[in-house]
Amino acid sequence: MNNIKTLLSQVSDISKKFEEIARLTGENYNVFKILKLTTAEVKTHSAFIGELLNPNGSHDHGDDFLQFFLEMLKEKLNKNDFEPIAGFNCNKARAKVEKSIGKISDGGNKGGQIDIIITDDNKKAIIIENKIHAKDQWKQLIRYNSYGENKHKDSYILLYLTLYGTTASIDSTGKAEESTDSEAENVEKEEEILSKEGLETIENIKEKSNLNVINLSYKKDILSWLEKCKEKAVNHPMLRESIAQYINLIKLLTHQTINKRKGKEMINTILASKENLDAYTSITKDINHEQVKKEAWRKIEKTLQDKMSKKPLEFEIASEDTLKKEKKVVISFKNKDSEKSNFFVWLGLENEVDKGLIIGLFNCKGIIDENIAFKFKDGNSNIKYARNKSIVYKDYPSSSYRNWYLKDLNNVLFSKDNKFYDDLIKKVGEIFEAIKD
Repeated sequence: MNNIKTLLSQVSDISKKFEEIARLTGENYNVFKILKLTTAEVKTHSAFIGELLNPNGSHDHGDDFLQFFLEMLKEKLNKNDFEPIAGFNCNKARAKVEKSIGKISDGGNKGGQIDIIITDDNKKAIIIENKIHAKDQWKQLIRYNSYGENKHKDSYILLYLTLYGTTASIDSTGKAEESTDSEAENVEKEEEILSKEGLETIENIKEKSNLNVINLSYKKDILSWLEKCKEKAVNHPMLRESIAQYINLIKLLTHQTINKRKGKEMINTILASKENLDAYTSITKDINHEQVKKEAWRKIEKTLQDKMSKKPLEFEIASEDTLKKEKKVVISFKNKDSEKSNFFVWLGLENEVDKGLIIGLFNCKGIIDENIAFKFKDGNSNIKYARNKSIVYKDYPSSSYRNWYLKDLNNVLFSKDNKFYDDLIKKVGEIFEAIKD
C-alpha cells in the first residue's frame, strides 16, 4: 500500500509541475482553439500556409518563407523527385488557395479544387493536397495529377500533406496504403468501392494509376519549416506570434504539447524502480481496458433502448449474435417484422483504436446488390464492402460524430442531452426507409 501511495504522490507532483509550466508559458491559450478552427482545412490550415508561401503575402517577407519551403523539400526528397521543380523561381512565384480546376468530370478524372498551388514564371508548379481529418475524395489526386500534366508537363510535383505523412488512400490514387509515420493509422480498403458510375475494383484502379505523390507531414516537415519562418520573423512581433500560435496548434494536433511530455515523464517514473512498477501493476492488473469500452457501449445501448421504447418505431435493437463476430460493430438494429427484411443496420468504429464512427448495412441472407448499395450510399458518400459483399458501410453522416475518439464515447456516456441518440435513431430509420422494396 505504501508503494502505491508513493507512486500516486509522484504522479500527482508531475501533473502539478506540467500544469504550472503550461500556465507560465501560456500553452493552454490558443486563438485557433478558442475560435474552434483547429481542424478547418480551408479556413485555417490552407489559408495560413498559403499566405506564408505567397511572396506577395501580407507578411511582407517577400519570397523568404517560400525559399525555406523549397529548402525543406530539397532536403527531404531524392534528386529525381525534386528534379521537376529544380530552379523554381521564388521571386516570380504566386500562391493560390482553393484553386478551381473545373467541374469534376463524369469519370472523376478531371476537375475539382486544389487546396494550395504555387507556380512560377517558368510554368513550374507545386500542388498541395491538404488533409487534417477529412477523408480522401474519389480519384482526387488522379484529377490533380491530370491537371499538373496538362498545364505544367513534367515541371510539377504533387504533395499530399497530412498530420503524420500518411499515404493517400486507394480511393484517391489507386495505390496501396502505407504510412511514413508509425503514429498514423491506416485502414486497409475493402474489396470494392462504389463510385458514382457503379462498382470498380481496386485492381482496375491500380492499373490506371501512375501517380508520383510525395507524402508530407505536419508533425515533422511543416513544423521544421515554420520554426525557420518564426526565426526570420523575430523582429516582427505580430507575425512572429501568429506563427508561434500556429506552431502550437500543429503540436496540439500531433500530440507534441506539454501534455505529451507529461505522459512520458509519468511513464518514466513508473519504470524508474521495481517498487513503482509493482505499484502500478497492482493498480491496473484487474482493469481490462477492452472490457471498459465494451461496458461503456453497453450502457449507451441501454440508454438508446430506453429512448427507442418511447417512440413508435418500425425497428429495434437486435439481440441476435449475427454480427457479434464483426469487430467494427458496436450496436445493430433490425426490422421488428423479421419477415419484412433480411437487413440489419449497424453502428460501428472504423478501426481498432476506436477512431472514426461509421454506419453500415448487413444482409444476413446473401450479398448486397448494386441497387440496395446505391440507396444506402445516399448521395456522394464513398462506401466500402466487407465479408464477401454481405456488409457495406460508410462514414457516419453527421460530421459532429465522424472523427470519433475515446473522449467522444465519454461525452456521449455522460451527456445531459439526447442529441447523439436522437440523431442515431433518425439515421437508422432513414436507412431502413431507403432500402424498402
